Amino acid sequence: MYSFMLAESGSSDQFWNWFLATREVGRALTAVEEAAGGLRALVAASEWHADGVRALHDLLRGLQSRAETTMGELHVRAWELSRMGEA
Repeated sequence: MYSFMLAESGSSDQFWNWFLATREVGRALTAVEEAAGGLRALVAASEWHADGVRALHDLLRGLQSRAETTMGELHVRAWELSRMGEA
């Protein structure tokens, strides 16, 4: 009936842990994607030539870069978890 069987994928505890990890990585990825999108808009809006705004712009650009790096790492974790679920 279902495309997965607990006997084939290990114990129910292993399956439950995989399920929870997959869910939490998905939630984290959604949060970071939303933050990165907001930062992208702030970076674009703060692209002025005043020194104070330039410092803010550089800070926002750094935060955006870190958010995008974290998104990439979370995409890798999500892919790894999906591969574990297929096994």
